Amino acid sequence: MNEYMKEYNAVAEKHNKRVKSIREKRLPKSCVEAIDDSIKSMEVIHESMIDGVSHGYNPLSMDDVINLVGALNKLKREFKYREIQS
Repeated sequence: MNEYMKEYNAVAEKHNKRVKSIREKRLPKSCVEAIDDSIKSMEVIHESMIDGVSHGYNPLSMDDVINLVGALNKLKREFKYREIQS
C-alpha cells in the first residue's frame, strides 16, 4: 500500500472513532436519528438532481420533498434554539 493510502486510512480511522463517540455517547438517540434521516433525504435529493440535470427534466417527486421537510423538522426539533417563555 502506498503512503497516500496509509495516511488516508489513518485519518479515516481517527474520524470514524470520533464519529462513533459522538453518535453513541454524546448525542441522544433522537438527535442521531434526526441527523441520519436528514443525510438520507439529502442523498436521495442529490441523486435525483444529478439524474434530472443529466436528462433535462424536473427530478423531484412530492415524496422526496415530503421526506426532506420531515428530516428538516426533526433537525429543527433537536438542534434549533427554543424561545424561552416568560
